[in-house]
Amino acid sequence: MFVKVKIFLNLLLLLFLGNVFISQAQTTRTSTTAGSLWFDAGAGWSAGVPDASDAVTFNNNAKATIQNAQSSTIASVTTGNGAVITINSGGSLTILGNMTTTNNTIINVAGTLTINGSLTVNNNLTWNITGTVIILGDVTLANNASLTVANTGSMDVGGDFVGGTNTNLVVDGSVNVDGTITVGNGSTATGTGTVSSSGCTDGTSSFCNQGPLPVELLSWSVKKSFDGVCELSWSTASQLNFSHFEVEHSANAQEWQILTSIQGEGTTNELKNYNYTHTMPLDGRNYYRLRMVDLDETFEYSEIITVQVIAKQAFTLSPNPAKGGLVRYALNFTPAPGDALVVYDLMGGQVTSVLVSSFTGEFSLPTSLSKGTYLVRYQGQSANHVLRLYVD
Repeated sequence: MFVKVKIFLNLLLLLFLGNVFISQAQTTRTSTTAGSLWFDAGAGWSAGVPDASDAVTFNNNAKATIQNAQSSTIASVTTGNGAVITINSGGSLTILGNMTTTNNTIINVAGTLTINGSLTVNNNLTWNITGTVIILGDVTLANNASLTVANTGSMDVGGDFVGGTNTNLVVDGSVNVDGTITVGNGSTATGTGTVSSSGCTDGTSSFCNQGPLPVELLSWSVKKSFDGVCELSWSTASQLNFSHFEVEHSANAQEWQILTSIQGEGTTNELKNYNYTHTMPLDGRNYYRLRMVDLDETFEYSEIITVQVIAKQAFTLSPNPAKGGLVRYALNFTPAPGDALVVYDLMGGQVTSVLVSSFTGEFSLPTSLSKGTYLVRYQGQSANHVLRLYVD
């Protein structure tokens, strides 16, 4: 609720100051290793203490501190190498636009830092957070960039978190991403804190299953049994605020269906092993992935694994016996356009039918259908199978 109210107020402020931003003045923080207070006008600001119309640049090794009960609003920030920004407890800094950092920038936040735009990190950025950081836009890390969130504070990102190759994320506090996390190959995530998002993609690295992310997945594999079923197994070294696994299956790695949901352990550092038997894999290539869901409903995906199965075409019905109402079906082959399931009574009279367009689906039995045995025929271009359906 706080973030939504903050967004609304900041949008009003942006509209109010819109004409000012068109002609932003450039306020530069001169280089100093000693550092000074943010509101000390004579301590290095090239054009006085910056205000909401100023795009602030910190020179190499420049430093400034916002003290307790002090508040500053500026247009944007760009930092030089080794720059240090400190916001003491009770203090606040609001950046109406974007923030860009370069090598070895350090930001200490015991109060509140709000960035209405986006954050771009070039090289290394260290946040020492015991307060709160709110970024309403995206966070973007260049190739080989490093972002460290130290101490016990929190960082809330309203947009996406995007990293290049060899992104290095260290989190000892908490990072909450409303959008998705996407990083390139060779990326790592470590630390004792937590990271949550609406989804995570990591190229060929194992970033999404490391350190502060909800589940540390040790293994994830599939193998065929002699009878044509697929045995899925996986194990975790730790789980943090974790809810459950969803085992997903696909014929093309594009369209996915949930096979089952398996409960997680909440929080644990113990080794946990899991397995699931897929009794109706497809005749052909099968793809599997895990959707790993945290207690706050954020989630991430495992890597996709695949197996080739040679199986006799078949379909199943459940429940069987049916109690009336809906009957579910599952195929182990790809249906063709116009394929259908047709229900007959034992005298050959048609009871109902349904077109089949996916591997799983359902159909309704007439409410007036009598108890007894019925025949369900799969009528297709390349398949023609019959099962008995018992109605109780």
